[in-house]
Amino acid sequence: MNLHHDEVRKQRSTLAVCPSAKENVCVTDILYEIIEKETYKKDYEEITLGLLFVPETYDTVIQSIKKIADSGIWN
Repeated sequence: MNLHHDEVRKQRSTLAVCPSAKENVCVTDILYEIIEKETYKKDYEEITLGLLFVPETYDTVIQSIKKIADSGIWN
């Protein structure tokens, strides 16, 4: 089943584990906040990086997240 992202968001909006799916929450704004505040930098460098088969710098990952945010997919 291939659901449009609005339908998926509607289904997930009732789940406590999906706060980004709630009405009036802008995923793009959340991504930009993660980028600006470096919210997950320490976690990425201390934990996630060690779990990767192919290590990637935090800056490279953030550039990918920025491209996703800039794409306007959630606008």
